[in-house]
Amino acid sequence: MYKRLTLSLAMLAVGAAMLAASGIASTGSAHKQSASQGSVAKQGGILKASLFAGIENIDPQRSYYVPEWQYEWLTARPLLNFAHAIGGRGYRLLNEGAQSYTVSRDGRTYTFHLRHGMKFSNGTTITAANYKHTFLRVLNPAVGSPLASFLTDPVSVNIKGALAYNTTGKGSVSGLVTQGKYTFIIKLVSANALLPTLVALPPTGAEPLNLALKPITSPSSLASGGRYYVAGYTPDRQIKIRLNKFYKPLGAAPMPGNLAGIDYTIGIQQDQALLLTEKGQLDWPADGLAPTAWGQLFAKYGTKGRAQVFSTSVSDYVTMNTTKGVFANLAALRSPGTRGARCTRRTSRTSRRQRASRRATRVTSTTGTRPRRPGR
Repeated sequence: MYKRLTLSLAMLAVGAAMLAASGIASTGSAHKQSASQGSVAKQGGILKASLFAGIENIDPQRSYYVPEWQYEWLTARPLLNFAHAIGGRGYRLLNEGAQSYTVSRDGRTYTFHLRHGMKFSNGTTITAANYKHTFLRVLNPAVGSPLASFLTDPVSVNIKGALAYNTTGKGSVSGLVTQGKYTFIIKLVSANALLPTLVALPPTGAEPLNLALKPITSPSSLASGGRYYVAGYTPDRQIKIRLNKFYKPLGAAPMPGNLAGIDYTIGIQQDQALLLTEKGQLDWPADGLAPTAWGQLFAKYGTKGRAQVFSTSVSDYVTMNTTKGVFANLAALRSPGTRGARCTRRTSRTSRRQRASRRATRVTSTTGTRPRRPGR
């Protein structure tokens, strides 16, 4: 799954146990550099990417599919974020939209103090109200966000009032509070240390207040607060990602932005994508190549040139039922016939598998220069 330019992009491992990912580079729009230029990335240019199956949701709070999170790591500005690093360092949580945050002594109240001066790609200021609106979109049943179940879990992260709101869509969420323009508070029913991980996921990035509490299906563009934004979208045909000219780190770890943008063309099959990449007409087959293609590619190009392998880490969160239904009967659980048995109540393949989308593969230029990230 993978492609290039003088920088690195990111994406997702195709399996839970995947230990390595691969990438092949185009000779096309890469700007050649001399060895003396080292790791200096070329600025500008549009990365040409392909998708065979397209995306399931352009709506940032409804997205949950690998290609969607690939570009949303570039467009979102969540409260927290993961370090822009490969390997174990990439699991470090850093402040992003939040300049700082505190946790109450009982572990149930998180207070986020936002950076002043953040702006959406349309030039409007990002405030606490925007983050609250994002969480209301996640929780509103009319929107249908997959992330809602992770914020309404009675045995995990459970925001006060969120379950009732997610069930009916009526009233307010008492656990989402703003104080002034730049303080956002999340109150939990009970303490849970998973919340910081969840507020670092792309669907929790700040959203404009005019983004409706209903599914967004075919917008011409989407304003966002990250390094990039969705500048154009034609369902089943094309997605255009461009730089947010109003983006400023403001003390956060800067999101690299070497590319001027990314153009996704939808409907290109894997074998066609490979041919176009080798001809230099395509930079990145974003949803991967056929597994059978890699042996021939490594035989042709080796593993340190146009085709490369990079190690990655993938973690899945799985919620197990150990207390309800038949599992409430300890005597039955201890019987020989059921000893060791467990039932999966819900499999939650979330954050880190999706996060691996930023670092499962790298896209490199054909000149041997060290790649840089265009965004997250």
